[in-house]
Amino acid sequence: KPTYLSKALYYHGETISVVHQASIYTYHEIMEFHGFDAIHHTHTAVRLDLSRYRISYRFFNHVLKNRNGLLIIDDPEGIFRWIKPERGTTKKIIPIVLKEISEDLYEVALGTKLYYSPTTREISIFKRLDFKETDKIYLPANQEVVKDFNFTLEFPNLGVGETKISFKTTFVYDNLLLGYCDDSEYCIISSLTNEVPPYFDYGD
Repeated sequence: KPTYLSKALYYHGETISVVHQASIYTYHEIMEFHGFDAIHHTHTAVRLDLSRYRISYRFFNHVLKNRNGLLIIDDPEGIFRWIKPERGTTKKIIPIVLKEISEDLYEVALGTKLYYSPTTREISIFKRLDFKETDKIYLPANQEVVKDFNFTLEFPNLGVGETKISFKTTFVYDNLLLGYCDDSEYCIISSLTNEVPPYFDYGD
């Protein structure tokens, strides 16, 4: 079974001096990373849940600056075929951002619009025929040949200290949503009855 990091990861920045009303104050920029596990494990391969990655931030004005980042997917099998790779590599890049959900707490979210096919679950940064707009990263239904893949969350200059944060992890899933009966949540069995297979959707 996958191994998880049991504790949150901490970053304790260098001392930063702030001038306020003719006085000089010194502060430390502190970040606490939640959900940044060595393995991103899910039971069913439907989508990549970025909201599990959260950062608690402590600084004197509570404002986390430079929150834009990149999701870098290592895709040698080409399962994300509608996302153009970086030249000369197999890396697919999707903009992300840290979204404030409460004071001092931020979660990773998409930094751009995405479009997906309800039929194949393939995603694209650009609008395509029959693709619908989404704020989620779906996993293509044709990725059954790949049981895991690596990706990196990268923030090149996060916070007032402009610290580069790069976190690499591996996505692992147990079952497909629809496929062979021994490794999928749903499968279709041919029979002589008129029984209708159960309806399913991709949820929220």
